[in-house]
Amino acid sequence: EKLEKPLHRIRRLNRPLTAEERAIATRLIQSAKSRRELLESGYNRYQFFEKSSDLPDWFIEDEKKHMRKPIMVKKEEIPVDVPTMGRSLSKAEQAKARKKARLAKRLKRIRQKAEGISDEIPETEKWQQIKQLYKKAGLLKKKRRPLHVIVNTKAGSRSAGTKPQKGAKVKIVDKRMKADLRGQQKAKDGKKHGKRKNKVGRPGRPKSRGFGKRR
Repeated sequence: EKLEKPLHRIRRLNRPLTAEERAIATRLIQSAKSRRELLESGYNRYQFFEKSSDLPDWFIEDEKKHMRKPIMVKKEEIPVDVPTMGRSLSKAEQAKARKKARLAKRLKRIRQKAEGISDEIPETEKWQQIKQLYKKAGLLKKKRRPLHVIVNTKAGSRSAGTKPQKGAKVKIVDKRMKADLRGQQKAKDGKKHGKRKNKVGRPGRPKSRGFGKRR
């Protein structure tokens, strides 16, 4: 049987499928028999074929809601949500909700403290105190300066690029710097492993050069 609409023209849902909907979708692709049974169950006494123009709108809306045969789904057919990173999706959502609640509580506490600041002090000092309250609560993060990189060539000239932003941190890089960083890393690794023991000769005894030999 051909579908009325091509597959690429079927309207997609803007939400994930529920467990029951996924179970019904599994029936459609499981076998030809289960697919046929599901399609045939759509023809039932709950359907009406009157013209919608002859019926009032409220009646049509009510029929769409209630005059529908429920599709029976067994408990074994309903798929279980696979846990993500060792935790189920519901637990992850609960953790997010707890984090949001803690943040809301912290903000409420800061607002109460801010309201308690005296209005007699100057406006600049008042804002400074409010800023300190947010900073102590960890809600005010320092804005990072933008980084502008300039590359040095062999001839000593610098690569022509865009102009750095106002207040940006300028960093000049070249191949020499790359080699120096590699050397520093090697030196650090050498310190971690420690000095290698000299296995040639006995410790504390100098090598003889052949002088004073007995004949």
